Amino acid sequence: MPTFEDFAQLYDFCLIDDAVQAFFTGLTTPTGATLFVKPLADDDPAREEWTPPAGQTPFYTAFQAATFTKCNPRVSCSLDGIMPYASPPPMIVDANNQLRCRAWKAYLNFTVVTPANYAQHVALRSLVQSIVATMVQNIALIDTSGLNANLQYHEIGVLWDDGNSTGIHVEKGFYGTQLKYAITFGIRASAWPGGFQNA
Repeated sequence: MPTFEDFAQLYDFCLIDDAVQAFFTGLTTPTGATLFVKPLADDDPAREEWTPPAGQTPFYTAFQAATFTKCNPRVSCSLDGIMPYASPPPMIVDANNQLRCRAWKAYLNFTVVTPANYAQHVALRSLVQSIVATMVQNIALIDTSGLNANLQYHEIGVLWDDGNSTGIHVEKGFYGTQLKYAITFGIRASAWPGGFQNA
């Protein structure tokens, strides 16, 4: 019988942040150029001095805070407001005969920061919005394309703009934009330890 330790990875929703980062940093232009780069890990002793290669924008998750404010421009994402998809929650009966929630809704938030240059900021923000629109791709290929190709335990259902603004937050030396997307996700049927029964 599976133990609670076997189920732990199913509740590591930070893996979705990592998958978004992998999606962005895996993109290339038609000429083969990489637009986004993953920064050094928080436990890397060189993280404080790190700078991205020329022409590449660092893409952070919420858990790379040690270098988070060092780079400008930069993009980051975080998954917030996670709650069951519906009330009552969609459930399965696991291999231990216990009820478990199998689907959630949340907000996937992006922060875009650039130097105080309107054209540069709008260009990066528009690029991020364009990429987000492609992360959940062809519904017929949802398990193997887009963001889901970077997820082992979870799968994204839908992702949509949740009321963004064209306004820019102006600070001394930089411009910032918060982009908010509603997202639904669940645990892949194949990921449940020992299998499951439909509730």
